[in-house]
Amino acid sequence: MRKLFFIPFLFLPLTTMAACSSDDTPASQTEQSTTPDDPDNPSGNSKTLVAYFSAQGHTQAVAERIVELTNADIYRIEAADPYAENPYDDSDRIQNEAYNDLRPGVANLPDKEIIAQYDTIFVGSPCWWHQPAMVVCTFLEAYD
Repeated sequence: MRKLFFIPFLFLPLTTMAACSSDDTPASQTEQSTTPDDPDNPSGNSKTLVAYFSAQGHTQAVAERIVELTNADIYRIEAADPYAENPYDDSDRIQNEAYNDLRPGVANLPDKEIIAQYDTIFVGSPCWWHQPAMVVCTFLEAYD
């Protein structure tokens, strides 16, 4: 009997969201979507870059998958002073950088002209002390 009552309650949030929606335009009158026919491949001549920093390979795996799906170029951000292979061994350093808003150097910072050629840039980073690795912030702040 509990299962029968549980199923209707799953639809309550959906019904509430639909009833409270601010869009009163009927679906037949909405404009056609401008998304390309194949959402996995960008249309036109836009250039895409996946820039990432990865300490243990997790972010790298995600970056490589995005490259597979989008045919983007890939760039690995490397710290000028490399982190330990296990970030827990560098915990004090990482915490100090995060809490004091420090910007460690990037060893392989590309020229601004190279980055400017991209229309879309995906940026990946591990989450250290509730924010991206500060070396990624250094990378982002180097470009307009």
